[in-house]
Amino acid sequence: MNLFQKILMLFLIVLVFALIGVIGFLGYHIYQTENIDVPNVIGYSYEEAYTILTNKHLNVEKIEKKVETEKEVGIVLNQNKRNKAKENQIIKLTVGVLDDKIIVPSIEGMTIENATIELNKTKIKYQIKYEKGSEDGKVINQSVKKGKKISPNETLIITVTKKEKEEKIEENKEEKETKETEIEIG
Repeated sequence: MNLFQKILMLFLIVLVFALIGVIGFLGYHIYQTENIDVPNVIGYSYEEAYTILTNKHLNVEKIEKKVETEKEVGIVLNQNKRNKAKENQIIKLTVGVLDDKIIVPSIEGMTIENATIELNKTKIKYQIKYEKGSEDGKVINQSVKKGKKISPNETLIITVTKKEKEEKIEENKEEKETKETEIEIG
C-alpha cells in the first residue's frame, strides 16, 4: 500500500466513525423529543397518578393487588414504565385493594358457646349441624379448615355433638319391656 492509499483508508475510517456518531446523536435526539418523560407515581393515590399520567398524554391501566394494611389501599404500589414512553402508551399501575377475606380459626374441640363467640369476633357466618355424640355441645368438625381464608359472604358449617337424653333411653327401655311382656302374654 502506498501513502495515498493509507491516507484514503484512514480518511474512510474517520468518516465511518463520524457518520456513526452523527446517526447516534440524531437517533438519541429524536428519541428524546418523540418520547415523554414518565413520572414516578409510586406512593401516590390512584386518582392522583391517573391525573398526572393522563395530563402527559399517557394511558393508564389499573392492576389490583390485595393488601392487608389499610394504608396501602388505593395507593400505587408499582408501575411498569419509569423512564420514557411514546404518546398514548399504556402505563400499568399496581394499586392496593383491601383483602377482605377472613382467616378461619380453629374451633374444633371447643364448646359451642366458645366457638360461636370466636366466630362472631371474626365476623364469620356459620351454620350449626348437630350429630349424636357422647358429649353435649362439642364442636367435632368445621367445613373449612383452620388457617384458610374465606370471603365474608361464605358460610362455615360446624358440626356439634348432641347427647341423647337418658330419659328417652329409659322410656325406650320401658316401652320395649312393655312390648316384650305383651308378646309373652299374647
